[in-house]
Amino acid sequence: MAQAIKKKIFNVGVILTIALAHQLWFAQPGFAAPLGLPDNTAKIGYGVAYAYVSVDDPEGSTKDEWIAQPLNLVYTDWLFSDIRQWSELYYFSGSLDADSTNIGQDVESLGLRFSLQTSFRITKSWSPWFGAGVSLSNTKYTARHTKDADGFLLQSYDDREETHVSLLLNFVSEWALQQKWSLAAKLEQIFPLSEDISQFSATVVVLYRY
Repeated sequence: MAQAIKKKIFNVGVILTIALAHQLWFAQPGFAAPLGLPDNTAKIGYGVAYAYVSVDDPEGSTKDEWIAQPLNLVYTDWLFSDIRQWSELYYFSGSLDADSTNIGQDVESLGLRFSLQTSFRITKSWSPWFGAGVSLSNTKYTARHTKDADGFLLQSYDDREETHVSLLLNFVSEWALQQKWSLAAKLEQIFPLSEDISQFSATVVVLYRY
């Protein structure tokens, strides 16, 4: 038990270190804001998401489920020209239902998403962002099992824990609220490169330019 807690703390520390190093790197003077923008274009934000999750389980098929993702911490800033970066530290947990053919399990994931985004003018007043990037995650799969139609256990499987890299595509639209506040809506699809979670998510983020 103590070893598992230490391992989880270590994983959190690694991801937070990567996030901090990333923010410090992009805060270097060489990354100047495009002409016409405020001197400080960095934004931080908090978001809540709802995701349609699919687990690629090595032992068999699983059901796809909608899972709430209540913790998404965002940092975004311009890089150059019309390109900006979007970083997101996230955590979520949820359960997939079991039956006689689908493996049920509890899923807990902590990760960091990073993407580069560029804006396109769709209408005179609407210029959403389109982005592509990567996701690094550490995910635990516990209570893995199948059950019969009456709810009795058929088979149980060992817990597993994996660290994965996935690719992602996203779409972000923002609306100004006040001088330094804005509201963003993000749609994102994550594509796993190995046995991991694929998910389509919709996120609402409140952003503050500081």
